[in-house]
Amino acid sequence: MAAAPAGRPKDTSGRVPPPSGLSDKVDFLFRTVRPRDRGEFTYKEIELALRDRGYRVSDSALHQLRTGKATNPTLHTLQALSDFFGVPAEYFFDAEVSARVEQELALLASLRDQRIRSIAARAAGLSEMNLALLSQVIDSMQNLSSGNDPHAE
Repeated sequence: MAAAPAGRPKDTSGRVPPPSGLSDKVDFLFRTVRPRDRGEFTYKEIELALRDRGYRVSDSALHQLRTGKATNPTLHTLQALSDFFGVPAEYFFDAEVSARVEQELALLASLRDQRIRSIAARAAGLSEMNLALLSQVIDSMQNLSSGNDPHAE
């Protein structure tokens, strides 16, 4: 389960709610789309990569967007961000696209964990029935670990 970023409390289920505002969405991209085996991209790394792609967005502008100090970026800036992070530009405007992209990126982020990759690889050869059973076991374990035991009275 992801830790809640500063200013983004967990909901009643213990999960971090999906990004809603522009700064939340930009922050989500920074936290989720990152180089393998290290932390987030720096603002300067992104500025330089965008410059190589023909965009002009400063590291300070990136910081202001992420922290909510800038709330009305140009279309050029949003296109640059979507290009860098590999998401459609509609991610910033369309709730359905945002939800789909966030779900896909969260899945990819979870696959950074070797233990999860190992379970997924071993599940690949299971029958449909066994996959359904495994899914039920995982659901039960998640409910127990979050304190939502459906069998508790």
